[in-house]
Amino acid sequence: MTDASAPPPAPAPLPAETAPPAGEEPRLERLAVPEVEVVKRRGLSVIWLVPLVAAAAGCWLAYQSFANRGIPITVALQNAEGLEAGKTRVKYKAVDIGVVEDIRLAEDLDHAVVSATIDKEVERHLTVNTRFWVVRPRVGASGVSGLSTVLSGVYVEVDPAPGPPARFFVGLEQPPVTPSNAPGLKLVLHAARLGSLDTGSPIFHCDIPVGKIEGYRLLDDGAGIDIDAFIDSPYQDLVRSTSRFWNASGIDVSLSAAGVSLRTQSLATLLAGGVAFETPAESPGAPCTGGARFDLYEKHQDILDAAFTEKIAYVAFFKDSVRGLSPAAPVEFRGVRIGSVSDVSFEFDPGAEEVRIPVTFNLEPGRVARFGPEGSRPEEVVEGLVRKGLRAQLRYSNVLTGQRFIDLDFHPGAPPAEIQGGERLEFPTVPSTIQHFAESALDVLEKLRGLPLEELAEKARQAIEGVDQLVRKPEVASAFEQAARTLDEVRILAHSINDEVETLAAEVRDVARATTETLERARSLVDEAEGAVAADSPLMVELLRAIEELGEASRSIRRLADYLEGHPEALIQGKKVPGG
Repeated sequence: MTDASAPPPAPAPLPAETAPPAGEEPRLERLAVPEVEVVKRRGLSVIWLVPLVAAAAGCWLAYQSFANRGIPITVALQNAEGLEAGKTRVKYKAVDIGVVEDIRLAEDLDHAVVSATIDKEVERHLTVNTRFWVVRPRVGASGVSGLSTVLSGVYVEVDPAPGPPARFFVGLEQPPVTPSNAPGLKLVLHAARLGSLDTGSPIFHCDIPVGKIEGYRLLDDGAGIDIDAFIDSPYQDLVRSTSRFWNASGIDVSLSAAGVSLRTQSLATLLAGGVAFETPAESPGAPCTGGARFDLYEKHQDILDAAFTEKIAYVAFFKDSVRGLSPAAPVEFRGVRIGSVSDVSFEFDPGAEEVRIPVTFNLEPGRVARFGPEGSRPEEVVEGLVRKGLRAQLRYSNVLTGQRFIDLDFHPGAPPAEIQGGERLEFPTVPSTIQHFAESALDVLEKLRGLPLEELAEKARQAIEGVDQLVRKPEVASAFEQAARTLDEVRILAHSINDEVETLAAEVRDVARATTETLERARSLVDEAEGAVAADSPLMVELLRAIEELGEASRSIRRLADYLEGHPEALIQGKKVPGG
């Protein structure tokens, strides 16, 4: 069977005898044409397999393309600097997961709209909590980042987080400080002002960095700032319900009567600010959960002051200037702080035409180990001390800076006073030392002002003139000359007396030497006499015996006298012997 698609056979050459003679035109003759037999083929031809295979391959490629096509997303960015459609990659942990397809402006020209395609494997991580930002070189509080993009170009970074699915995202202007899946503890710190804190500022515990500041926002009423903080794992267990946070930024320098005090955390806090916290060991409290709120104190001293919650408010009116006295100034009793100044204001009473400067201060009984007898009210104790002479006085804590404080002490010479009640408890005061000196000086000036100074000056001038006239008289000059001659004679006499005195002094020395020798001899004689009259000396023994004999003799004489008094005839007849 002949294939219909084969080309027809070439015509056979004409035979030689039919060729026309030379010089004649050829003659056309009927040629023998072969007949073609068409045979119908049954079934499909093999050639149809090619388009079928091509169609199948196209369907497969289309299916694969549809099955593996990326997830289209839209990211709104404030600035699309460095992004290029079709070139800028979308990455997560340095792995490409998508590409930027289109960049255009929003209808209101407020931001740039970036359309990107994300790999299908990442579809389940595209949630409302997923964050996008552009990675470019940055220098901030957390350090230098994005330096690799100087050579490779910028790219879009993704931080996936669990949540409901989403396809539209608002990009971040700054990269997040911590990843969404980082283990740790999120806190909220409330402060009156931000100070030098910034995103990425470190958080310290015992001078060791344990976390960072993630961001901050102003409250709706503008009364403060909420700061988002993050404590890294495993340091989150250090934060307890009683933990206290304070701003450790920069250098805390204070100049007081105790000298210069300097406090800082580290070099990082000098450059980027920082926060520190501590937990009381005696009452650590319970562990904290995510989202716990804490107050952020401006300095560490404020934490110590906040521990004294019991306060007694008083107001004092000082007559002298309160320059140098500011809120938070200490209130001391003989060098021990027992309170602080809360306010210094100004009052004017039009009716009385009186200007007063009330100084409000708080006494804190918690600073005193024992505030009066057991069970007594602190107010009553203070009233009793005021009756005994306790007064408030302004004093300088530092002469160089002019800082002042309120000193409470006893002044026995102060007039009697008591604490005045009413809306405010008024504390009695005494003038400061400088004011007292100034008042005394004014009193002296007032007394001097009352003296007749002109009259006294005139009399003094007249007296000086009288003395001058007296000095100019010839008699006075002659008297001065006579006095000069007298002084010369006295000088000569003094020289002569000096020679005589030297001779007399030598004689006195000889007399003193002889007197000393005489005294020595007298001392020896006294010693000998003391030895002679001693109780056991022979002289005293003989003397006692003689005294005894004299006593016997006197008694015999007394008996004889008694006998003669009764028998006077015995002087003539003699004593009669009994019996003849």
